[in-house]
Amino acid sequence: METVSIVVPTYRRTNPLRAALDSFFFLKFPRRRLEVIVVDDGGGDREVERVVRERQGSDVSLTLISQANAGAAAARNRGARVAQGDLLLFCDDDVLVEPDHLDQHLGTQRQYEGSLVNGVSRFAPGALSRLQATSFGRYRIELEHRFEAEADGRRMDETCVETSFVSARNLGLGRALFWELGGFDESFPYAGAEDQELSLRARRAGCLLLRNHGIRVLNNEPTITLRDFCLREERSAETAVVLARKLPEHAVRAIVAENGPVSRADAPALIVKKAAKSMLSVRPVLTWLKRIAERSQRAPVGEAVRRRLYQLVVGLHIFKGVRNGFRSAGSA
Repeated sequence: METVSIVVPTYRRTNPLRAALDSFFFLKFPRRRLEVIVVDDGGGDREVERVVRERQGSDVSLTLISQANAGAAAARNRGARVAQGDLLLFCDDDVLVEPDHLDQHLGTQRQYEGSLVNGVSRFAPGALSRLQATSFGRYRIELEHRFEAEADGRRMDETCVETSFVSARNLGLGRALFWELGGFDESFPYAGAEDQELSLRARRAGCLLLRNHGIRVLNNEPTITLRDFCLREERSAETAVVLARKLPEHAVRAIVAENGPVSRADAPALIVKKAAKSMLSVRPVLTWLKRIAERSQRAPVGEAVRRRLYQLVVGLHIFKGVRNGFRSAGSA
């Protein structure tokens, strides 16, 4: 497994894409064995075309594919279909990698053949500085630290640990294995639970899911405001409904059960909680709550109060996303 294809889906985010592509050009890896495929999941974005065109003509093969907006899963599959590398590396458009990134991925594949591999994620210095400057940003940093800490499972060696699912943010696996597993499920409308669904199929097929702490990914995401984060979480929650319907035994069912329509199995306390969320998540009330949460960043209140406000607003958007998912499923 000595040739590599990096597949990058993107949708109207040229600034992080520009930085991501530049980081690939600093990889310490033979250029003749590397190709980069950018998939514009919106089709015809002239800024994306310009960013890619400016970087073409070097000794790294760089290809742009455009498609009508169909979601991250479909965009990744589209790139994988034209990829020639033995190793597929899926990277989000806001990921920065270090010079030894590909050597680390290939080394892990040699040691654990047939595995799906993630690195560990840290915020890039610029993104971290912007997040640290606001109360909500600091809350986001805490969430990321918690997610990273909870992702580790059984230790395999000095750097690798087993994990229950891998993220598509920076995912390496053999191209042949990817298609044996069936690729990403394109019925997921947004980025969210599609990588969990692939992880579950891979585990059922006997594949090892790994996080290599020697592979460091820098998260250069532009999502630094409460509003942007709420939209992302709402869409992600909608994909959780898709996953729960496909695989009812998966742990995501808890999110769906807590936020889905009232059922006979619901305890009285949960019914009351759902009723409260229904009232609070209507547009005028939720907009008002969001404004309070945003203004709290400049108000003389403690961080604990702000965190509760953020949790409330984000939780209501998750509730909306789950309900949207059920409505979409009902009209399908």
